[in-house]
Parts: sequence; structure tokens; C-alpha cells
Amino acid sequence: MQAFDRTQFINSLTEARSGLDQAYALGEQLALQQFRKLHFVGCGAPNRLLAWLQYWARGMRLDFEIYTSYSAEFVHYPPADLGPDTLVLLASHSGTTADTLDAARFLQDRACT
Repeated sequence: MQAFDRTQFINSLTEARSGLDQAYALGEQLALQQFRKLHFVGCGAPNRLLAWLQYWARGMRLDFEIYTSYSAEFVHYPPADLGPDTLVLLASHSGTTADTLDAARFLQDRACT
């Protein structure tokens, strides 16, 4: 069993905090846009986390439609209403999940954000 490395642990928290600041800034920018639809897309555990976010957002009574899809489902049975008023958030634990990368490529030529 490997010994606990306190310095490495603290450094990993610092990196995570930096990512949180970036995510907050992006969230502020996106909040200024007038989205009417939000699609959460991911595989496995990230999909389940996105489903929880969908539940949370619906509980806040936000004034837009919210959907959660698996990445392959999103690509092969895409929503008909992907337009400029649609925000699509993709999630992948590793950043290399094939189906989620396929969804990102699928979205490149679409009018949504």
C-alpha cells in the first residue's frame, strides 16, 4: 500500500479549485445568454451525475426545458430542436469517452451552443 502523500493531495486540490473558478466564470457567461433548452449528454457515471443536475434544475423551476441523454442515443436519435437557443453540456470522466467524443463531433456543425 502506498503511503499518503500530503503534498500531492494538496496540489490536486489546488488544481481542482482552479478548474472550479474557470467553470464558475463560464457559467456566468452562459447565464447571460437566452437559452430555452438545455441538453445534458454523457455516458456511465457522468450521465447519472447529469441526471441529478437535471433533477436539481427542475426543482429550481428554471424557465427552460431540460433533457438528459446518453451520448450514443443523442447522436443516433438527435433532438429535432437543436438551435441557437439550445445549450448542450457534454460530460466525460476521462475526456476520452468515444461516444461522448462522437457527440461533440456531431454538434460541431449544429447551431446550438
